[in-house]
Amino acid sequence: MSAANPMEEAAMPASLAGEHVIVVGLGGMGLPLARSLVAEGAVVSVCDLDSGRIEASGLTGAVLDVTDEDAAERVIGALVEASGPPWALCVTAALVGRPADALTTSSADLRVLMEVNYLGTVNVDRAAARHMVAAGRGGRIVNWSSVNAVGGTRGGCAYAPSKAAVESFSQCLALELAEYAVTVNVVRPGSVDTPMINDLPEEAKARDRARIPLGRWGRGPEIAHVVRMLLDPAAAWVTGSIVTVDGGMLAAAGRPSGTSARDLPNLPTEPRSVSTRGERS
Repeated sequence: MSAANPMEEAAMPASLAGEHVIVVGLGGMGLPLARSLVAEGAVVSVCDLDSGRIEASGLTGAVLDVTDEDAAERVIGALVEASGPPWALCVTAALVGRPADALTTSSADLRVLMEVNYLGTVNVDRAAARHMVAAGRGGRIVNWSSVNAVGGTRGGCAYAPSKAAVESFSQCLALELAEYAVTVNVVRPGSVDTPMINDLPEEAKARDRARIPLGRWGRGPEIAHVVRMLLDPAAAWVTGSIVTVDGGMLAAAGRPSGTSARDLPNLPTEPRSVSTRGERS
C-alpha cells in the first residue's frame, strides 16, 4: 500500500465560505476579485499601498508597502491575529512603470519594478505561507503575472522580466510547499479593462484590441472567475501552473504584429454558421 499523501490528508475546507482570504493590491483586478470572494462568504482582508482604496472598498484591510519585507511580516501577522490563518492569498499588486529600453534605462529604474513586482510578491507570499504551514490545513496562493512575461516586448525591459521572475519563483515555491498541501499557481492576464489601460491614447488602445482574437479586452470579473477556480479547495492537484487568460492573444502570437485575426487573408470578416458535422455554410 502506498504511503499517505499529505495533499490528501490536510484538513481542507469544503468551500471558501468562512475562510480567510487575503487579497494584496486593489488597483485593477484586485477589487473585483475581493468582492467576488466576499459574495461567496469568504472572510476577506485586503492590503494596498493606498489607504484611500482600502477605505473606498468598504473591506477590512491594512496599508502595506510590499517592498518592505518587515512590514509584510507585521501586516500579514496582524491580519492573521484578527481573522485567523489564511486559507488563501492572492497577490495582484504590481507596477507597470514607463517604457524602459535596454540601452538607456538606468539600473535604478529597472530595480524599482523588480522590487515591487518580483520581491513584493516574494515578501507577501513568504509571510502568508509561514502561517499556512503552521496551521497545517493546506492552502492556496495565486500570484499575478502578465502575457508580457512571455517573449520580448519593445520598451518592456523592466516590466517583462519582473513578471517572468514572478512566474519562476511561483513554480519554485510550489515545489517547496507541496508537502504542506499549499498550492501555488499564477494567473497570466492579457489586456484587461482597467483605469490603467484606459489612460492609453485611443490609437494605442485600438492597436492593442486588434491583437486579441476575441476582439476586446478582458473584464475584471472574468479574471476573478479563473482565480476562484484555483482557490477552490477541490483544486488540490493544481500547483506550479501558469494559467493564461488573454482572449487568445498568445495563441495568435505568430500573426503579423498589430493584425487582428479578422484582418488575415482568406478569413471571413463575420462568423459563418457551422453545422453539427463541422461543415461551414
